[in-house]
Amino acid sequence: MKLGFEESQTPYTSGSQSARAWTEHWVSQWIYCPNCGNPKIDQFAANRPVADFFCTACNEEYELKSQKTAFRSK
Repeated sequence: MKLGFEESQTPYTSGSQSARAWTEHWVSQWIYCPNCGNPKIDQFAANRPVADFFCTACNEEYELKSQKTAFRSK
């Protein structure tokens, strides 16, 4: 698994939008299903209200959270 990702040029001016684009691309290329271990998960169509990715083997759904700044406790 590749733990880093390239911050290629994005069409967005917002840092949060760029972070979303970078992390979505990384997940679609490198992440595996944490539930069943399937080596690849697929991405739902854009603008789905709850889930971003799903596993075709176990039907588990995942939502990706990303932001440009560090996550803090709430």
